[in-house]
Parts: sequence; structure tokens; C-alpha cells
Amino acid sequence: MRRRAEEWKEKAVKVTLPGGPAETNLERVIHEVLLSQKKG
Repeated sequence: MRRRAEEWKEKAVKVTLPGGPAETNLERVIHEVLLSQKKG
């Protein structure tokens, strides 16, 4: 169980690094929301 927890921890660190998938997805959502508000 500890090994599995360590694997999940490593994955979480990787995806939250600057430029990682989490940041990219957040930026995409922000842009979509802002653009949809400008379009009306």
C-alpha cells in the first residue's frame, strides 16, 4: 500500500509542475470562460 501511495504522490507532483497538464487544462478553461463571456 505504501508503494502505491508513493506512486500516486509522484504522479501528482508531475502533473502539477509548471507547464504540466494541470496548468495547461486550467489555462484552457480560463480562456474558454473568458472568450465565451466576450462573445455574449
